[in-house]
Amino acid sequence: MPCLALKLAPARPRTKREQTLVGLISVVPTWVYLSWRNDLKAGRMPNISAGQARLVTTVIRLELALLLVIPLLATMMARGIGAA
Repeated sequence: MPCLALKLAPARPRTKREQTLVGLISVVPTWVYLSWRNDLKAGRMPNISAGQARLVTTVIRLELALLLVIPLLATMMARGIGAA
């Protein structure tokens, strides 16, 4: 009887790359929040430009989108989709 084994994905998981990407992208809002620290300690409101607020909002939305894609990619990897 022939063996019907599944073709497994490569040992280098794709999801690790996406997790690293989300981690690197999260540096942007963290850097902005840390830049507000001195103003907040002094009891002042941080000066937030419209461009800075848009950048942080866009980056956070991108992070959330990538976090939603990671389980999909993990499922595809487990099924061997995309394996050479």
